[in-house]
Amino acid sequence: MIRKLAEILIIAVYEHKGVAPEIKGPDGNFLMLSKLIDNIKTKTAWNLGRETKPCLDKMKELGDRAAHHRHYVARKVDVDSLQSGLRVTVDDLLNHAGLKK
Repeated sequence: MIRKLAEILIIAVYEHKGVAPEIKGPDGNFLMLSKLIDNIKTKTAWNLGRETKPCLDKMKELGDRAAHHRHYVARKVDVDSLQSGLRVTVDDLLNHAGLKK
């Protein structure tokens, strides 16, 4: 769920800023999460928070592990380890997407 949240919020930021085509492939579909994260991290003019960039990588890592490893089940303790950075990152992306007043 956290992985999906990151993906949705990054897309919302690009849509809000009117540059969504930058994160679409030749087929018109949005890029995979790793490319979305790579792209948003290069947007220095957008001034993402200091904790946002590394937390995006951690969100993806945990989400990938939970989605792609047959025997791995994410537990509360796994999510708790991201909690403070997660909150800051979500707030940061919500603000950049114009979804938080």
